[in-house]
Amino acid sequence: MKVGEPMNSKVNDLQYALRTGALVNVYQVDDDIVYTGFVLNMDEQGIIVATYDDGGEEDGAVYLSYSTVESVEFSSRDLDNIEFRINYAEDHQSLGLGQIATDFNDEEPLLNQVVESVMQNEAFAMVTLKNTDTYLEGKITRVFDSDLEFSLFDKFDLGHHERLTIAFESVGLIEFNGKELSIQDLAMAGIEKLKPVEESSVESASAIGQVLEMAQAEDQFLSFVPKSDPEMFFVGQINTLTADTVIVNLVDMAGQFGGYWLTKRSAIDRVTFESDYLQVISQFVMLNKALAGLIPTALNDERLFDPTTDLFQSVLGQAAQFKRVLRIRLHSGEVMVGYLSQIGAAQFIFHEVDEGEVQNPVGQLIATKDVEEIAFDYLEAILIEKQLKVQGDL
Repeated sequence: MKVGEPMNSKVNDLQYALRTGALVNVYQVDDDIVYTGFVLNMDEQGIIVATYDDGGEEDGAVYLSYSTVESVEFSSRDLDNIEFRINYAEDHQSLGLGQIATDFNDEEPLLNQVVESVMQNEAFAMVTLKNTDTYLEGKITRVFDSDLEFSLFDKFDLGHHERLTIAFESVGLIEFNGKELSIQDLAMAGIEKLKPVEESSVESASAIGQVLEMAQAEDQFLSFVPKSDPEMFFVGQINTLTADTVIVNLVDMAGQFGGYWLTKRSAIDRVTFESDYLQVISQFVMLNKALAGLIPTALNDERLFDPTTDLFQSVLGQAAQFKRVLRIRLHSGEVMVGYLSQIGAAQFIFHEVDEGEVQNPVGQLIATKDVEEIAFDYLEAILIEKQLKVQGDL
C-alpha cells in the first residue's frame, strides 16, 4: 500500500484507474475501511467508486472526497482474490441488490448529483464527515445550494430521531445503493411499526444458559459477545445446544445467512436477547425470506447436528473428510483460517490459508481441546475452498 501519497499522485492514480477500468483498492485517511471496486467518475472534488463486498458481489457505490483518500492500490494478492470472487459471483448473485441506480455525468459536480439521486430515490445512505470517524445512516430529505438536510436512522436506538444540516464541504464520503442499505429501504415499512425497547442482556453462566434454552425453544434471535473479543458481536439463532457448547446459525448485517458458529459456552461473555438492533435484524431476515434471497448460492442453512455427540470433534471430523475451509480460534487467542488434512481422537493437522495461499503445506498439529470457537460454512470459506481447488492446492 502506498502511504501518504501527495494529492497529485492520488489524482493521477485515480485517473489511470478510471481510464483503464482497473480494479483497485481505495484506502482512506485514518480509517481501516477499504473500498474495492472500479472508479466510475471523477471531478475536481472527488470520485465515485462502484464497490464490491468480500464475496465479490456488487455492493452499491461510494462518493469519496479527495481529502478522504489516502492511497490507491492496483496490484496485490487481495485484489487477485477479489477478482476471482467477482468472476464467481457474476453467476451467483443472491438478491440482485447492490446495483447502482443512477448514471452520473461529467457536467455537474458529482457530490450534487449523488445527493440529488439519493434524495429523489428516497434511498438510505451512509455519510461520514471530514476529520471525524462518525458514520451517519439515514435519508437525505432536502438539498440546498451548499448543504443538505439529513434525517438520521439509528438501528441501535429506534427512539433516536434527529435531523442534521450537513454542509457539502464537510462531506467526507457517501455510501449508497449498497446491499444493507437497500435491504433497509425495503424493510422500512415493517421497521417503522417497531417500538423501541430497552436492551436486555445477561452475563452469568447460569443466566446465559437459561437464555440459550429459551431462545432455542422460541427460535429467537440473540446477540453474542465473545470473551476473546469484547468489541465484536455475532447475531443469530440457536441451532444445537449441549451442556457446554452451542452452534449458532449466524446472520449478517443485511439479514442474510452467514454460516455457523460453534463455541464453548464458557467462551461467551454476554448474550443480548432483546434490543432495537435485534428487532431490525429480524425484519431484515423476514424480508430476505419473502424475497427468497436469504441464502446465497452454495450456502446451506439447514444443517442439523447431533447434540449427543462431541460437536467439536464432529465438525472438525467432517471438515477433514470433505476438505472444508473453516476458521478456528484457540484458547490462546490465536485465530486461523484453513483446512484439516488429518484428525485423530485428540488432535488434528491444520493448514493455515492467508490471502488465498497455503502458508504451511506440512501443517501444524493442534490439540482439539485447545479449540475454543469454529466458524464454518460461511461464504468466504466457500470461496476460499473454490479458489484453492482452482489453484490445485486443495
